Amino acid sequence: MTVRGNWDEFLPVIGDDRSPELLWWRDELGQEHKDWLVSLPLSHDLVMSGRRVRLFHASAQSPHVRVFFDHTAEEFEAMFRATEMTGPGPEPDVVIYGDIHDAYVETRDGRTLANAGSCGNPLDEPTPSYLILEGALESPEPAPFGLHLVRVPYDVDAEVAVAHRLGMPTADVWEVELRTARYRGNQ
Repeated sequence: MTVRGNWDEFLPVIGDDRSPELLWWRDELGQEHKDWLVSLPLSHDLVMSGRRVRLFHASAQSPHVRVFFDHTAEEFEAMFRATEMTGPGPEPDVVIYGDIHDAYVETRDGRTLANAGSCGNPLDEPTPSYLILEGALESPEPAPFGLHLVRVPYDVDAEVAVAHRLGMPTADVWEVELRTARYRGNQ
């Protein structure tokens, strides 16, 4: 399942009055890809091994509202609430999100909050990550359940070469991010 993120939501519909960098990214997408991105759901719920799992990009509030690794107890609680974006229904036992590119798994009071990190631009360490869920899909009965963060080697030199060959704006800044896991050189 793919859920709509912040770039997926705004990039296909931005006007020509935006920065050259954003226009380059927008123009790299064909109309079919733009239509697909804006058609994606903002949130997706599923049941696996007796657990309700919710997926979204940044928070239960919006794909633009970030909840960082160093979040408050209130922010943790808010990630599990039903909102206008997630729709009504029971609160999930597991929430998985992305956006901050900082992979982690945190469990409190029987609920798990996990960030999948990033395959394309990790910002917690310069090794890409993704998350795998294992269990009995659509089973309301308790069964073995696994949530695994996986780190993978990444050929940064090859990726940066492609970015430069394509004329990607700010490819030099992105290269520093890939090599250091520091967004725009900050942190």
